[in-house]
Amino acid sequence: MEPTYSKTTISATAAQVITTACIRKTAELDGPVAVVVVDEDGAMKTLIRMDEVPAFHATTAHHLATAALGGGRSADLGDSSAEASNGDAGANGSRRSAGGHLLVVDSQVVGAIGVSGAGAADDAAIAAAGVDAMSSFVQELGMLVSDAHD
Repeated sequence: MEPTYSKTTISATAAQVITTACIRKTAELDGPVAVVVVDEDGAMKTLIRMDEVPAFHATTAHHLATAALGGGRSADLGDSSAEASNGDAGANGSRRSAGGHLLVVDSQVVGAIGVSGAGAADDAAIAAAGVDAMSSFVQELGMLVSDAHD
């Protein structure tokens, strides 16, 4: 047994890139949101709750991100149906629903994103913009990004 180990995780800079892209995407869609980016262990790297967003959306965004981690896949169900809006049971009692996405780099889960506040379809689109920003960011560094939101 080794006394130390290393792991791949999302950087604070990448989390900020994702969060910024999500906030920019809200300008095209239906209103303000809360955005949470977590590392692979579910610890928050960034949280922003835009003006006029009820506080519970920050908690919901965190749950969406951790649910994506718990499910080992994107939590985006791909539509705005009642199932997507209500979600299904995830890890630790959290809910999986539109707006939660895994972040995968070089085939390793490095974190997840959760977005809440604008409705299921828009939350999913905003989170996808964050994933796309992460993809562009790491491709500039010559890394391979899995397309976790399809």
